[in-house]
Amino acid sequence: MTTIAAVPALAQPRPRRRPAIARKSVRLELTRRGRALRTLLVLAVLLVLAATAMIFSGAPSALADWVGGPQYVSVTVQPGDTLWGYARTYAPEGMDPRDYVLQIQQANDLPTSRVTAGTQLDLPVVEGAAR
Repeated sequence: MTTIAAVPALAQPRPRRRPAIARKSVRLELTRRGRALRTLLVLAVLLVLAATAMIFSGAPSALADWVGGPQYVSVTVQPGDTLWGYARTYAPEGMDPRDYVLQIQQANDLPTSRVTAGTQLDLPVVEGAAR
């Protein structure tokens, strides 16, 4: 007669998990595509900032003047001259003198329509102003 004896199998010990150790020397590096994307992103942000600054600084109107904007006639104010007199002389026919005086004030950064003798003014030349 044969007897079979059951022998318990030797259980293998479970591996213990070691606590994660922070590695100080690990560096993440961008790939070539990542560096290109970062560069494009920075350029796009700079372009948006520059466009915003130009819009709020009045650059479009300055560029329009430079490209083919208004022409000016330089005049030295004589005693007794007024902006209204210049409007009668230099404004085109049919233009309201108040509009022309406003243009003179804006072109010369004048806070009011009063001028003093000896002041150099730039008068805008508008088409049809040959009076």
